[in-house]
Amino acid sequence: MPATQTPTRRTAEELDAITSEKGWLRPVLFAIEAQLNGRWAYWQAIRLNGTFGQADDPTWRIPQLTFTANPASASGAMPTCLNAANLPAEMLELIGGPATAWRHLQSVLDPIFRDGQCRLDDVIEWLLWAFGSRTIENRPALPPKAVDRLYHDLQLERLVANPADWGSLMVMEWGAAYGRQKYNAWFPTPLHVVELMTSLTFGNPGGDEDIRRKTFNDPCAGTGVMLLCASNYSLRLSACDIDRLMCLLCELAGWLYIPWLVMPSDILIAEFQADRFRSMISNQDTLRASTEPATPEETEIPVLPLFT
Repeated sequence: MPATQTPTRRTAEELDAITSEKGWLRPVLFAIEAQLNGRWAYWQAIRLNGTFGQADDPTWRIPQLTFTANPASASGAMPTCLNAANLPAEMLELIGGPATAWRHLQSVLDPIFRDGQCRLDDVIEWLLWAFGSRTIENRPALPPKAVDRLYHDLQLERLVANPADWGSLMVMEWGAAYGRQKYNAWFPTPLHVVELMTSLTFGNPGGDEDIRRKTFNDPCAGTGVMLLCASNYSLRLSACDIDRLMCLLCELAGWLYIPWLVMPSDILIAEFQADRFRSMISNQDTLRASTEPATPEETEIPVLPLFT
């Protein structure tokens, strides 16, 4: 709920009816994010137009986010969102900086986990259901008190306005302490290391190559910090992990900051396939020019799988 409002608290029956609809919170997320960072609007424009446009056109450049390395101890009192310079000072003061966002998250989630009726996995699944995630088929069953607190007290704008790897903090704060003893060797990679790795991977923008079309996969995604940094370069991100909690938190980061990770486009998938097809044709032409003529069976182009 917006930080500037003090809504009347709904009854348990009302909350049950509202939250039973998958994706009920998505319009709220879109409205908040449109004011603060604008990545959802950017991605929706691409999906509606069915093209990336030209890389050198500012309209089609990926909105660049700055991620806070350690939001719990960050010193800034103001939000770090992309559109901060264009927002009223009163709004920014109400939202607060990264450290304020973390204290807010603690104030909302601590009471939920303290009674032991649900775990971090359950809360993240509930949020993903509220956003309309394709990976959550049924509404998670949370205690009525937890639903009441999440619905009325959680202020999404504080997280959206302060881009960070919030999943790592959540795991360290509430993972093992509330019924979850291991994370399959998970260890959070420091943000400054990730930023260096992604900059070396993608190189400097410019030239004839459109780096937005470069594929990027993290096979041990954890909470998604590598994808957060890579989202400033590429629109073709994918990831996996052996730990379900990590996958859930990684997807949560996608809903907050990386729309193209959680809501792909069939039209753009076809465009990706066309790029790969043209690349394969070019490679085979080069191969034919430097080798003996091949038989038709050897030159047959394979069917390309869908990009996911």
